Amino acid sequence: MSTMTAMTTRPDSTGAGLAGTIASEWTKLWSVRSTWWCLAGAAAMMAVFGGSVGHGAGNRPDPPAGMPPADQMLPVEYAAMGALLLAQFALITLAVLVITSEYASGSIRSTLLWDPRRGRVLLAKAVVLAVVMLVAGTAVAALAAVAADLLAGKYGLFVFSDVAAASLRIGCHMAAAALFALGAGTVIRSTAGALTTTFVLFLVAPYVVSQAASDLLVAVANHLPGLAGMEYIGTTGFLGIDVPYSPSGGLAILLAWTAAALLTGYAVLRMRDA
Repeated sequence: MSTMTAMTTRPDSTGAGLAGTIASEWTKLWSVRSTWWCLAGAAAMMAVFGGSVGHGAGNRPDPPAGMPPADQMLPVEYAAMGALLLAQFALITLAVLVITSEYASGSIRSTLLWDPRRGRVLLAKAVVLAVVMLVAGTAVAALAAVAADLLAGKYGLFVFSDVAAASLRIGCHMAAAALFALGAGTVIRSTAGALTTTFVLFLVAPYVVSQAASDLLVAVANHLPGLAGMEYIGTTGFLGIDVPYSPSGGLAILLAWTAAALLTGYAVLRMRDA
């Protein structure tokens, strides 16, 4: 009994607390190859998509006579916004694996033995993920914009403030989406199940339901995290989808879904055995 008590109180007795748990989660994240593969995959997809958009803009037929020069240009941040629609799932996969890989391997037991405060463990994972995804999302978005600008030639329009703002919005979107995926993974405990749920809510359902004849289904689609996030980063207009709220409203809806997923994950984590 005394040995078990000492083990379960180890983080507090050493003064590690939340900072120690965050440090542990940070180390675990960067010590597995899947982290590097997911980040590399996201960067490659963003660069290839951004470059292909830029190449298409730079090699299109001569514009019609009389077209204003401004209409001939490609704001390169648009390429980054479009690239995110699919590239985000490489980063979401990483977010899901942060929790589901531990359940699959059984290492979640060691994690909870080190820090039995389950809420603190989930909070530490969320903090690490939020920071990594904010930075990674912003960086890969900027990479896509640069690739588009390089291949668009004289038709590329690179305005630093616009690219920076769009890249930061994409980074914030990725942080929120990753935390949603973390919550889903905590509830479902299956990599395939959590990825399917996130994929459906962020990509499939918004497109399918938004085309439905039912006003109720359209209203539901408008408030799914996928469309809300797309409105926040500015891609709904590209797809001809109208939503009844502003980009800030889209962010609020996305954050509400994220909070709900994390709170549900926390409740399930507390109630279920590891």
